[in-house]
Amino acid sequence: LESRLRFLHRLDEAAAGRAVAWVSAEGVGVAPTIPTLGDRRASGHSIIGLAVFDRSALRAEAIGRCWSQGRLLAWLADS
Repeated sequence: LESRLRFLHRLDEAAAGRAVAWVSAEGVGVAPTIPTLGDRRASGHSIIGLAVFDRSALRAEAIGRCWSQGRLLAWLADS
């Protein structure tokens, strides 16, 4: 967790002069700031997340789920 938070801090620093986006496909609860959608860690799938750092603002959302290292994807509907 500590190294993941350092990574987020570096992304935030890089976004001082421009927007930076991070797309992740990590196990449930692994990517800090990405919502887990109420899923459990041992669910067998990953959450596809999008975190956008824009100066001092952070917008993070879950945009889908994937199984078998991306062989099967399920996109979440736009809200």
